[in-house]
Amino acid sequence: MKIKIHNHYEKLKSCMLGNVDFSVLSQMDEYKKTKLQVMLERAEVDLNKIQNKLETLGVKIFRPKSLNCDKKLVTPYFDTIGHRIPLNPADNFFVVNNTIIETASWTKEASFTGMYWRDVMRSALAEGNSWLTMPMPLHDVNEIDLMDQDIPNLDPIIDGPCLYIHDDHVFVSMVGASNDLGYEWMKNILPDKKFIEMNPTKFAGHLDCHFNILRPGVIATFHAKEDFPDYFTNWTFVQVDHVTQPTEFIDSRLQDDDQENSVLAVNSLSIDQSTILMTDTSKKLQKNFIKNLEQHNFDIEFVNFEHSHFFGSGLTCITLPLHRED
Repeated sequence: MKIKIHNHYEKLKSCMLGNVDFSVLSQMDEYKKTKLQVMLERAEVDLNKIQNKLETLGVKIFRPKSLNCDKKLVTPYFDTIGHRIPLNPADNFFVVNNTIIETASWTKEASFTGMYWRDVMRSALAEGNSWLTMPMPLHDVNEIDLMDQDIPNLDPIIDGPCLYIHDDHVFVSMVGASNDLGYEWMKNILPDKKFIEMNPTKFAGHLDCHFNILRPGVIATFHAKEDFPDYFTNWTFVQVDHVTQPTEFIDSRLQDDDQENSVLAVNSLSIDQSTILMTDTSKKLQKNFIKNLEQHNFDIEFVNFEHSHFFGSGLTCITLPLHRED
């Protein structure tokens, strides 16, 4: 098993792919259970088809092992009614060079989500790759609205997608799902990388929902060019359409809190420097964006992920590239 990630567009050879877990339904009322049963069943079918599609494109797929989401989590410092389903492996890890870093989330339900992927981590370590884990937060203060307040600097906190690697550089989101201690922890672990802080008033939370570097010098985003650091001054910007699709928020163990279609369209998966995987939803709602991509000589493959907006999960959420070939 080879781990090697330097950017987001070299030939994809292997990746994690998330899954659903029906045990999360056991603690819900009948309304939620009935509504979510259908969505989870559909998502399970879609995820299996996405796996088949990726495998036809030459990508080796790793899926999570099964855990019970309805098990109450009890620690000396906090407890929760259960943990998140393993839909979004990208939320829990940051892969750089030949190292997988298990990150630390401010959300209690995400505290043990990395255990779904323990078999993958063990295999990576056994075959000469590096495996690092951030300290688990104690969560010994009340949770906050992450988009409205800074995360306290009690423990290092940073979600994997708050970091975006591009060769020698790592772009960092400073608000929404990270704190200063998490940022400093990463800089200490990766002293050979040049870290660039993104504008906190524009780039809150997960960066893969703000922009996607498609090949050297080409970036897809819904932001204005002036929102970006000078690093991108001479780059070509491919603009994403602003289209919203509101959805009902039911449970944090299943959903992220951002279902805006422009975000999920950015959240496409590069197979290589000329091939991009997108959802059928984006095909319907992002016609200008797709036309712009084709004008820049990108080939687009489509997969169905019917309830991506409900889950708040795009393709770079439900996958985590492990090996990209130069």
